[in-house]
Amino acid sequence: MFKIGSSPKVFADPWVRIIRLLLANTRLSVRTEGATSRSFKTTTGTPQGDSLSPLLFTIYLESALRDLRKCYTGDIEEASYADDVDFVSRDVTALQHLLENAPMELGKWVLSVNVNKTEITEIKREDDTTHERWRHTNKLGSLLGDAEDVLRRKTLANSAMAKLKKGWLRAKGLGVGIRCKLYNAFVKPILLYNAGTLDVPSTIY
Repeated sequence: MFKIGSSPKVFADPWVRIIRLLLANTRLSVRTEGATSRSFKTTTGTPQGDSLSPLLFTIYLESALRDLRKCYTGDIEEASYADDVDFVSRDVTALQHLLENAPMELGKWVLSVNVNKTEITEIKREDDTTHERWRHTNKLGSLLGDAEDVLRRKTLANSAMAKLKKGWLRAKGLGVGIRCKLYNAFVKPILLYNAGTLDVPSTIY
């Protein structure tokens, strides 16, 4: 991390010193069921929960990806969210070459590729949309197929509503305001998750 920060045009010297101060001599402890373990020194990664860690990880991952791009043998685009990176290309051979070399190249940055979670999705149009298997591919909690994702959202929201009715809404003394707040907290987010990415027809306005 310090090597990246010391590179030209990445961080000014004061920022490097601040980051070094925050990460140097870091000790952690584990708390469970009210008991706290002995503290231990950590030299890998950044503490969880602070606002600086995700920014440092983004910079670190970008630096690793810049090295990985040297292995590209074709036109490959990237779509990233946190530590989830998709590599998109029309060149299957280029993607296969990347898949074979990514673990070794990212390993140089102490980053591991979870082979069990690595998925290969081919987006191909068919005469019958029921044969388009990519529509059921889950990306960041949403299915790629609009209709499939809406149906899944409705099913999950109905399930959440049933649990809410069983646990809370049948309780006596709950006013309409509290019931609406419970619905907005436990059901509505599930129903509308990632809804902003859907292609909504203008006819519904």
